[in-house]
Amino acid sequence: MIRTSRQKIQNTLKITMISQIFWILLIFLFQITFSNAQDITPVDELRTSLESPYDAVYTHVRYLQDDMYKPEISASTFDIGGSSEAEADEIALMLLQIYKSKNLDVNLENIPDDPDYIDSVSGKHKYAPFPQMPEIYLVKKGDKWVYSRETVRKIPELYDSTHLIDMTSFIGGLSEPWSHKFIGLKLWQWVGIAIFILVGIMVYYLLKFFFSILLYRMFSKFKRKDVFQKYVKPIAGPFSIFAVIFLVDVFLIMLQLPSKFAYYISVTIKVIQPIVITLMILRITNFIGDLLERMASKTKTKLDNQLVPFARTAMKFVVLILGVFYVLTNLGIDITPLLAGVSIGGLAVALAAKDTVRNLFGSVTIFVDTPFEIGDWIIFDGVEGTVEEVGVRSTRVRTFYNSVITIPNGNLADMKIDNMGKRQYRRYVSRISITYDTPPDLIEAFVKGLRKIVDMHPHTNKENYQIHLNDMGDSAIVVLFYIFFDAPDWTKELESRHEIIYEVISLAHDLGVRFAFPTQTLHIEDFPEKKSLTPSYTESSNDFMDKVEKRKYFSK
Repeated sequence: MIRTSRQKIQNTLKITMISQIFWILLIFLFQITFSNAQDITPVDELRTSLESPYDAVYTHVRYLQDDMYKPEISASTFDIGGSSEAEADEIALMLLQIYKSKNLDVNLENIPDDPDYIDSVSGKHKYAPFPQMPEIYLVKKGDKWVYSRETVRKIPELYDSTHLIDMTSFIGGLSEPWSHKFIGLKLWQWVGIAIFILVGIMVYYLLKFFFSILLYRMFSKFKRKDVFQKYVKPIAGPFSIFAVIFLVDVFLIMLQLPSKFAYYISVTIKVIQPIVITLMILRITNFIGDLLERMASKTKTKLDNQLVPFARTAMKFVVLILGVFYVLTNLGIDITPLLAGVSIGGLAVALAAKDTVRNLFGSVTIFVDTPFEIGDWIIFDGVEGTVEEVGVRSTRVRTFYNSVITIPNGNLADMKIDNMGKRQYRRYVSRISITYDTPPDLIEAFVKGLRKIVDMHPHTNKENYQIHLNDMGDSAIVVLFYIFFDAPDWTKELESRHEIIYEVISLAHDLGVRFAFPTQTLHIEDFPEKKSLTPSYTESSNDFMDKVEKRKYFSK
């Protein structure tokens, strides 16, 4: 019941948000079209002499506007050669539509009004209204400025490349009511905008449904219950928005909107498009981060578990920076000076924070070389302890007296590190001292019993151990007990030591072997009524070996 109520609230909020966006777009549209309708140049400012680039561009654009539609005057700005008047009119209309399709706003303030204007590069009387379209340019022919003959030849080709559907014949066949202007736009354009909005909403939901199915099939392989809410839904939305924006950008030219209005829509698309792409990639990085985390959990090493959050943050940071550059590039802003400034600023920051940068590179070295892992027992520069955390700047080591030492990664990367946790086997050495009064047969049985203890223990190296009668000391016979434990950590090593030592003591007790310690013995030749402290052994060698073979090892 609570979940149903939440879903209803969420759906209501979505509908409210969509309606608010719709009304904001309508208000924005009204303001732009109204301002465009008011932007009419008075008749007394008309200039048709074509004495300068300004006059030529102005005459071309102005006499194709609805309030002063005279295509024959506009066509006079083209060097058409032997073309007919109708062909010249069509060329003039095509060029204006090319400007609109590429969202090029004719700003007369930037056009030179000098009759003798000379291009600084070519040194000729030549002017290109838009640097991004150098193939469209004007030349001075006699005392007039006109679009060059080469430009006239290229206009049909450019028009075909920018217009997937030719709307000229359709618009020309419309009756009077459809051509009537209302708030700066013709009626058929308003109807077209309404159709675009409805189709855009339908396409959005259809694509979202399609992408949801496609993405769900992709992500369902990871067998997570929350795959739809965590991955599919957040990614399918931006995918669909991007597709709708792309379709609007391609087909909006069909409406032949006023240049100013088309320019504002173009700027909006150029801002929204990279933002949506950035948002989409950011949400994909969440999936990549979870995938890396899943892969890290399957590895034996624990260091990559610390690397995953760092990699996730680094990916998001890089995506955001590239997204900002993408927006600036889309708006036509040259980011080269910005990159140069960032480089200089980065150098200054690097010099001021060289230790921080050094620690950062030290972190990268540790993550790449993996000299230790989380939980490893390491020894470096007189410090001994267990690695607790490896961060971006420093590493924390918990010592065996339970304090925490933090050392910068830049320093740690340059040190000699003795990683006790990387040992394949953990050595244990003991020198077992037994008394001199132990019979040789019992010593041999005791040594064989020690070897059997090692062979019977589940966590000892059976192929590499040394247990021998090794030395005769001042107060004891010494048996070398040199073995290796197959233990993953110190705790397991201590447990194995405990089991081995306990079994050694039990074996000595069962056989009657006495452990020696530094003593001085005073021998009295005869002491009535006192028994000797030195034990007497009556068993044979076979009896001792029977005890070794029949006793139960590690039965505690």
